Amino acid sequence: MDRVLNRRQFLGALSVTAGLGWTPHGLRRVCASGDSAVPYTNSILRGDYPDPTVVRVGDEYYMTHCGGNWCPAFLIWRSRNLVDWQPVCSALHEYGGSISAPELTFHQGRFYIYYETAGGNHVIFADRIEGPWSRPHRLNLPHIDPGHIATPDGQRYLHLSGGHAVELSPDGLSTAGQLRKVFEPWPIPAGWHIECVCLESPKLFHRDGYYHLLVAQGGTAGPPTGHMTVHARSQTPLGPWEYSPYNPIVRTVDRRETWWSCGHGTAVEAPDGSWWLIYHAYENGYYTLGRHTMMEPLEWTPDGWFRIRPGIDRAGPIRRPNAPVQVTRIERSDDFASGRLGVHWQFWGENAAGQYRLADRKFHLQAKGNSPGEGRIVTCKVGDHAYVAEVEVAIDEGTEAGLLVFYSPRCYAGVSLSAKGVHAYALGRPVGMEGSPGVPGRRCTLRLVNDHHDVAMYFRASDGAWTKFERSWETSGYHHNVFNGFDALRVALFASGQGEARFARFSYRST
Repeated sequence: MDRVLNRRQFLGALSVTAGLGWTPHGLRRVCASGDSAVPYTNSILRGDYPDPTVVRVGDEYYMTHCGGNWCPAFLIWRSRNLVDWQPVCSALHEYGGSISAPELTFHQGRFYIYYETAGGNHVIFADRIEGPWSRPHRLNLPHIDPGHIATPDGQRYLHLSGGHAVELSPDGLSTAGQLRKVFEPWPIPAGWHIECVCLESPKLFHRDGYYHLLVAQGGTAGPPTGHMTVHARSQTPLGPWEYSPYNPIVRTVDRRETWWSCGHGTAVEAPDGSWWLIYHAYENGYYTLGRHTMMEPLEWTPDGWFRIRPGIDRAGPIRRPNAPVQVTRIERSDDFASGRLGVHWQFWGENAAGQYRLADRKFHLQAKGNSPGEGRIVTCKVGDHAYVAEVEVAIDEGTEAGLLVFYSPRCYAGVSLSAKGVHAYALGRPVGMEGSPGVPGRRCTLRLVNDHHDVAMYFRASDGAWTKFERSWETSGYHHNVFNGFDALRVALFASGQGEARFARFSYRST
């Protein structure tokens, strides 16, 4: 029998050998005994979880990631050991344009998320990590990737891309000084293959009398060897800065490695006193999955610097911090029986509120636009090389709805149903069978099979046999270096035209 664990039951279950729990909001919890000697293998969050930002509050850690063009944004994760993460809530439910790398921080009893979008830099805050989170406050600052630091006496600063920084008001909701240049990029050797200098993602902390600054350089998704994390330190929060002799702290050295474009790092102390670098990277051969969240152990040197612990293979097993094992993952399959949409679903380019409802174990989605790319898009991230997704769909007259692998409004592939029959799409264009017979009543079940970039499309009416489209599509090029956007290929539901689409029994399984 399925059971839902409350927080106290969930933490108590860590002492048992194994247990399973299902929540109504897309979270599957798998609890195991607390054997910290069990190694982990990167990545710690598979799939598109880029630009990680981590804060420690007491014995718990919280993390969130880049918002992109998706809403809700800033899914917050909780952990007690830095390896196993449990989704908590989404902090931002207002779409205001594409969101770059955020900064999650905690100061004097309050949580803050600083971020940049099309309207400039903003901040939201909450007294509890679960919310409610405030509406956005605009900071009237240029640049991207804000990073927060407070001095021991409480003075607050925000660092931004390009080596800039500004003083903040005591409440952190406005600036209290002029933006100034405080840091110059580390000189990347001339012979290295990079995308650009691209000084971004400042992350700061204070330890033993020094302010430590980590920044990303080298670009994000160009040559696999380009992206990197650079370290500097200063005795003040604004410099002057001294470069680490161990720079870059993390980088892909050879394109034959498993993990590419390693960068955008945050240093954090684990419960056992060990230090770790949490960053993102692409998987070799799978740009389509986006940037995974990674972690490697750091060691402090006698002269007060840190570096990746020698001998670590980021693609092999790594001994985890000394804390209880608590394995958690999002369950993507959804019967839509809950009164709330699962945390794994996100809308493309608009607020979710008012665009859908959940009733009768169905996801009712309002249609818009004249094509899948113009339609209402709802997606979930994936992290598997191969998988099968299925969904039952029923449509109103004038509606087209379906199942896609979706990168952007101009780059997707999939299968759909309209009053004229079943249709297929690839590279954002209709292909294959038009007006397929044998789909009565404007309802059917659709299936996508992604086998290591090879995507096949199927449909069936009622409980009949599956019909496969003649052509399958190779999708390894559906990623940023072809289409821009710093995104990932996701499984998506869409509804275009007029009226409503009704989705039921969405299932996802890795193969």
